[in-house]
Amino acid sequence: MEGLSGDEDGGSSAMFSQLKHYCIELLKLHQNPKKNPSTLSHLLQFLRRSSPDALQSFFDYTLFPLLLLLDAAVDSRSSPKVDSNERFVMPNTLSDIVMEGALHCLEELLKKCCLGSVDQWLGVGLKHTPYWFGVKCLS
Repeated sequence: MEGLSGDEDGGSSAMFSQLKHYCIELLKLHQNPKKNPSTLSHLLQFLRRSSPDALQSFFDYTLFPLLLLLDAAVDSRSSPKVDSNERFVMPNTLSDIVMEGALHCLEELLKKCCLGSVDQWLGVGLKHTPYWFGVKCLS
């Protein structure tokens, strides 16, 4: 699978199709932490080959499953929660490999894309403060 620039005929459509595949696989990984995390390395390579202009249109779409994985990884390392029946509930544990892969993808995405609003910045920044990378811009 190649990275794309948005200038090609159907480039946006092809890029969306590939990102859709990766994002669905990431959502499946979120639901089933024992699933093979190879999608993250494939997504990272795709992000590295893709142009910033082409990625910008799909920033939120790509960001969503990555943040879900990071949230789950952080939650799985926190104290057990107590449910309504006062039983301890342990969240699904995501491996360090998954967390590291999601962080690498997030880093690449943030290197290439501008955060378009303060809300986007807050969504990335506040919850994941320990994982800061160089944020490119705010408009």
